[in-house]
Amino acid sequence: MLQLAFDGFARQATTALTSSLRTVCSVQLASIEQRSYAEYVDSLDDLTYLSLFSGEPMRSHGVLNIPLAATMTCLDHMLGGKAARPQPRRALSEIESSVVSGLIDRLLNEMRYSLSGIIALEPKVLSV
Repeated sequence: MLQLAFDGFARQATTALTSSLRTVCSVQLASIEQRSYAEYVDSLDDLTYLSLFSGEPMRSHGVLNIPLAATMTCLDHMLGGKAARPQPRRALSEIESSVVSGLIDRLLNEMRYSLSGIIALEPKVLSV
């Protein structure tokens, strides 16, 4: 069931990103794994864009990670750029964070929709 739900999320995220960024995007499910939070965090780059969200009615939290290079490319497109390479490798400014938060909210809404057959999830960003 998770495989189907997250394949659906990948399709919805592809559509959301393509329309938000006004360029062709593709999101694919790589794998579904169970591991500890510590193992997951240790596998991340030192700089990344990770959103912690609540998953009401579940009592636990979830994370949505977008690699920093992808986040910066998204920002560049949303602000009218052509996503020139290489993207800066730094923390986001307040303005950049505000712009990206709208995209994160849209992706979490797509996740809510994709998981609706399993659970009535109401994700809300708690921190970045």
